[in-house]
Amino acid sequence: MKTHITIVLCLVSLSLWSQDIHFSQSHLSPINLNPAETGNYNGDYRLHLNHRNQWRSITIPYITFSASLENKWKKISFLSTGLIFNTDKAGDGHFGTNQIGLSASYKLPTHDSTLRIALGLIAMWNQHSVDYSKFYFDNQYNGYMYDPSIAPNELFTQPRMNYFDVHSGIRIQKIIKRIPVSTGIAFYHINKPRKTFYRELDVKLDRKFTVYFLSELPLSKQTILLPHVYWFQQNMLREIYAGGYLYRKTTDYSFKGYYIGGWFRIGDAAILSAAIDYQDFHLAISYDFNISPLVAASNGRGGLEIAIRYIFSRPQQTLIFDKHICPTFL
Repeated sequence: MKTHITIVLCLVSLSLWSQDIHFSQSHLSPINLNPAETGNYNGDYRLHLNHRNQWRSITIPYITFSASLENKWKKISFLSTGLIFNTDKAGDGHFGTNQIGLSASYKLPTHDSTLRIALGLIAMWNQHSVDYSKFYFDNQYNGYMYDPSIAPNELFTQPRMNYFDVHSGIRIQKIIKRIPVSTGIAFYHINKPRKTFYRELDVKLDRKFTVYFLSELPLSKQTILLPHVYWFQQNMLREIYAGGYLYRKTTDYSFKGYYIGGWFRIGDAAILSAAIDYQDFHLAISYDFNISPLVAASNGRGGLEIAIRYIFSRPQQTLIFDKHICPTFL
């Protein structure tokens, strides 16, 4: 087997964790964060759109897009469902990821009005692809320069693979001395699906574990501190980041408030973020400033991220009487 393509695919196989859909504004991609977050909002429907563009200063940028729609069932108040689509394109070989998932959350009954517990589950279909024509091989060097017309003479494996995946989670919300505290725990790749381009190999995707903490600390009638802490763990790979927002309410009916803040991802990036609430929309933008050893190549430039959230309700039905009986006046 040719060594060059083997090395490329081995590197892909060893870095599968990096292909999990990833956003710095994790709270604005709630189903990706934890399926138990499905339905955690005030309203009937919730829409999220996320776009991330990373490593443009180093190579072909890694581009990630996610869209999700959630629904609270009117007749089954304890059940919420969601539909999510993720797509990602990474690196010179255009390593692609497409995912479609169905999520559901169930609110557990409690006797404590200050406590809410929800369980979540998501079933996801995944497809990965790679474009071998984008790779360069040493035997395509004609003695003077690279010549793409020369056949690479490599034995390529299948360009696509598909698998089914299952994630689950739990969300606990508690009001402690008038301060809401939310904790979530999620488990990804429970079924450890087979994930490899080689049919003869049995490479399993490691399970991933996530725990996070969110709260709201009132500083005044119009100012609130929103702390966030996230921990992601998959095998020996770990990502931890913490920070949050300072939220300022306004008295305007349409422009309801604005946020400013950020997070620090340990050993990797400093993230600045700003957001606004306008009518039923939440618009947010963030930027990752790279501080890892890769800074020599990135010059500190990491990833731009844009997120949109829209919450809306079913139209209220107004009863209109077809006939009116009017009194007779003499």
